[in-house]
Amino acid sequence: MVEPPPFADPVDAAWRAVLGRWDDADAHRRFIHVCMDLGRIADAARRYREIANSEQNRKIDAEKRIQAIVVLATEQLALRTREPRQNSRGLVLWVGFAVSMALLLTALFQYLRAS
Repeated sequence: MVEPPPFADPVDAAWRAVLGRWDDADAHRRFIHVCMDLGRIADAARRYREIANSEQNRKIDAEKRIQAIVVLATEQLALRTREPRQNSRGLVLWVGFAVSMALLLTALFQYLRAS
């Protein structure tokens, strides 16, 4: 087997490893994580879909991998959508605290002024 050049696409290299060792769960896991790390999870799903559509003996396994990719992509999307809410929640708390302090200081000032 000819080794790819070092500047080859890491997704292609990981996919070649999967095809060479289809029954190796670690090869599949590494491929999916390479795709996730590079923001190319759709490429992983596409490649497994091509296998599911063209190779009957690998169809069930490829479909399981597609389902795993969907779960990972959904989790990744959920994490991205939660982050802004946490930041805006902190901002709302700080604004609420500032307003409360302003009201408290105003009330204290009015009380001292009336005395």
